Amino acid sequence: MRPSDVLSHLALIALLLASGCARKAEPHDAAAPPKTAEQSPAASPPEEPEPAKADIVQEFDAFVSERNSCAQASECVMLSPGCPLGCGVGVRAEHAAEVEAKAKLLIAEAEKQNGACTYKCAALHLECATGRCAAVPE
Repeated sequence: MRPSDVLSHLALIALLLASGCARKAEPHDAAAPPKTAEQSPAASPPEEPEPAKADIVQEFDAFVSERNSCAQASECVMLSPGCPLGCGVGVRAEHAAEVEAKAKLLIAEAEKQNGACTYKCAALHLECATGRCAAVPE
């Protein structure tokens, strides 16, 4: 790996870590009834229920697992998807844009359902472990 590649990876990691992270769910009133739109039953067909947070995380993990194979760490980049999808995830460099787009879509779904949240993240580094890109705590 060339020194310029190492610096590029370090700069990306620093940027991603700086943009992240104190797990803090937006407050909500547990005593208040859930907000629902009033409509007549004949006005429109019932909507599909929004996916639960666990389903969103599982969907993201499955998406990433199809895009994080590696033979060496230089094939990987670290992304910081954000709450509720995690502080860092390793993927093959050529899949970074589509993983970021998927994360934004899933986070938007989670925020509609549960409100926004943030993480306070530990320092992470990138590895190729057992043939998979991985963001590993330092």
